Amino acid sequence: MAIKDNDLFGVDDAQVLTIFDTKYNKKENISKHDLFDGYKTLYGMTYSCDIGFLASILPYFEYAEIILGSERVLGNEIINIFAVEKFTIEMLKPYLTKNEDIVYKMFYDKKLKLFVSQKLSHGKLFICEGDNKSRVICGSSNMTVKGFSGQQNEINFKIDNDEKCIQDFKTLFKTVSENVNEARPILEEAVKYDKDEIKLDELPISNVIKTKNLFVLDVTKNVEDKTEVDMFYDIQRQMVELEKYITPDDTHLKDGKKWITPDDLIRIKNRQIIVEENEVKEGRKLNNLEIDFENKEIYLNGTGILGKYDEEKVKEDIDILREYFEGFGKYEFIGDVDQIKRNYFKLLNYMFVSPFMCYFRNIYLKRGDTNKAEDGYQLFAILYGDSGTGKSSVVRFILKMMFKKNNEIPKEYFTETSIRDLRLSYKGLPLYIDDLDRSRYDMHSDKIIKDATFGKVGNIENYPACVISLNKVGSVSDYIKRRAVMIKVDGKHNSKYRLDGIADRLMKKISNNLYLKYLNIIFPRIQQLLYECIQDINGDKKIDLYYESSKVLKELLNVEGFRFINHLQYEDYFGDKELGKEAVKILIEKYRLDKRRFKKYRKINQVVYMNETNNEYGNRTLADELPSNYKASYDKYGITIKDYKLLKKDFLEYGNIRI
Repeated sequence: MAIKDNDLFGVDDAQVLTIFDTKYNKKENISKHDLFDGYKTLYGMTYSCDIGFLASILPYFEYAEIILGSERVLGNEIINIFAVEKFTIEMLKPYLTKNEDIVYKMFYDKKLKLFVSQKLSHGKLFICEGDNKSRVICGSSNMTVKGFSGQQNEINFKIDNDEKCIQDFKTLFKTVSENVNEARPILEEAVKYDKDEIKLDELPISNVIKTKNLFVLDVTKNVEDKTEVDMFYDIQRQMVELEKYITPDDTHLKDGKKWITPDDLIRIKNRQIIVEENEVKEGRKLNNLEIDFENKEIYLNGTGILGKYDEEKVKEDIDILREYFEGFGKYEFIGDVDQIKRNYFKLLNYMFVSPFMCYFRNIYLKRGDTNKAEDGYQLFAILYGDSGTGKSSVVRFILKMMFKKNNEIPKEYFTETSIRDLRLSYKGLPLYIDDLDRSRYDMHSDKIIKDATFGKVGNIENYPACVISLNKVGSVSDYIKRRAVMIKVDGKHNSKYRLDGIADRLMKKISNNLYLKYLNIIFPRIQQLLYECIQDINGDKKIDLYYESSKVLKELLNVEGFRFINHLQYEDYFGDKELGKEAVKILIEKYRLDKRRFKKYRKINQVVYMNETNNEYGNRTLADELPSNYKASYDKYGITIKDYKLLKKDFLEYGNIRI
């Protein structure tokens, strides 16, 4: 039989697509509350999941089962399975280690079961059941805030109180959740609070191997469709990491099938232990920038560098840096590109001047003025935002600009003792911890950043700052906000920018000549400022190193392509408005989603936001992060803002929206 030109499936008549035959009734607009309210159990299957969104709908239900994952980014090799399970648990773990979180409570009360799927999970399905009522929701929306925000072009349908419909969809759900070849439950052992790192022998697939003494891989399917770029690259990153632990020899081909056994799992576990121990040891081979004010010299790993720059290479570095920043617009970064560039320039400014922070900090510490020392001369920068914002690439690019090498340390070093030890052992150049997991950050950040005594006693100086990147930081105390440079990056880069390797190419070309010239200019200015600080010439006025550094950078980058650069000062990093900006943006999004939840009382200059789920913890977290001049208070019902005029002004500035 001849194949028609428009026959999409060719001659393979065996290819079929499951279709659920329904009848159309009407279109309606419905809120999240009205969609899920009144039911007791939830069965959900989703391609990607925002756990914060899951936490917002769980209060509607007494019991829930959720399947996460997608065949399209997995493949069928054992390393693919390990990678997606490790990625999924890293995403979940922060929410399963905080006992005040509803995800935590329901998970450990056995009222929430979570599965990671190997296949059949690209469908988005929500099955809701209650007393004498039921609802199936199906369509394009993932279990995310964006998916249910109404701001994206999503197509969804619901079917209410249809017994046959519920039966068919629950059967579909159970065929996945009850088959370990398709989805595996996440057990408590994989997310225990006292475990900082996820071990491969604790993953769901490992539990199946240990329980059944065998796991057979399906080798009949190939991955071709990789259109879900964001998740695909997160899994790819995991696979690159896991290649250190897992080899093709860890599976065995028998009768046309691939097998993995408990012995193979033990071999992977032991290999992970050895590799991680070696990485910790390697992490101590870092770089030093020694600043010698007495002899008016700066040494990079023992070699004097002041005045040792090449003017032509400085110009080349400026061109490369301009091309790097232009890439955020040229390669279709999603988000406010100008703001992304400004935020990354703020980071560059901090990292360039950070080797001098400790000297000013020590002067104030030894005077007994701890607040001025810690508020003005920060030793930490925390760079956060969703995966795909280029955080790791930018930090490594800046480090390469500073001394042609990386200064990265393993995540295991993010403890109070290890950070103190590194500061005693290494000088000047900022340390970098990439992609720190939320559980380790939550466990150690307060103690590390609140270490106010370091540098106060003895002759400890020239110690390094530390830059940390992670996806989410949760609620941040006022103390941390003023003692760490907090930079949030909103946006994503597309697959072309990643696949073309533009950033990697520029990183290979950049030298440290621009930074060498920067040091040559700023060093004598720092000497003068230190003298003024020691002599207390400026009284209560702090010396603003952020401003001094940006002045030098603006001089050096006074060429076309850097118009987004302004003189920065302390207030641009730590002003009340800056610290509360992200919380205001959250309120703006809530207003866009449902204006009815905002009650304005113009006569008394107040606004009340009413939360739909009576979530006192969430209300407290958001109220604490709002600018202090909002004078925000909270209870389980919502948040009261006692300056409507200021909120109105900020809504217009940050969201171009009138309230």
